[in-house]
Amino acid sequence: MIKFLATILLVVSPALAFAQDRPNVADTQSFGVRLFLVPDADAFVEMWSKPETPKLTAFTKTQVNSKFAGVILYWGGGSDNEGQCNIQLQTKVLEGTTVLADAPEMPLCQKHQPPQPGVLALSDTIIDLVASGEPASLVVQVTLTDKINNETLSVSAPIEVLSE
Repeated sequence: MIKFLATILLVVSPALAFAQDRPNVADTQSFGVRLFLVPDADAFVEMWSKPETPKLTAFTKTQVNSKFAGVILYWGGGSDNEGQCNIQLQTKVLEGTTVLADAPEMPLCQKHQPPQPGVLALSDTIIDLVASGEPASLVVQVTLTDKINNETLSVSAPIEVLSE
């Protein structure tokens, strides 16, 4: 069983280029997202808040009972009459077609201006996860809905849970 805990954070940083041919990347004409799995959310936030472009490496394996996190970088999105965004995310953890965990809707960007095109921001929510249980091949799947533009994106990232 995977457990979820959401931590609210807001950090805006310079643009970071990324490839468009991966399941962890999605975009429309008005907004785009990229999902990263990271071994330490606090270390990621610290690296992200520095003025240098962060160096990101693929994190695809963890051990049973280890903590890890899902972080989402995004750009754009709709804004209401007051210039504020409302993009929500919903996270699921799957083993094959079986849903092991299904988190409630949480904010990606809410009650502030969305980042301009070409500028990436760290989502308002970081998804903290615990790989408890047995070794397994899992997929973290995130569905993002821009409630203002009525657009939906889906991204996913695999994680192999290994025995201790």
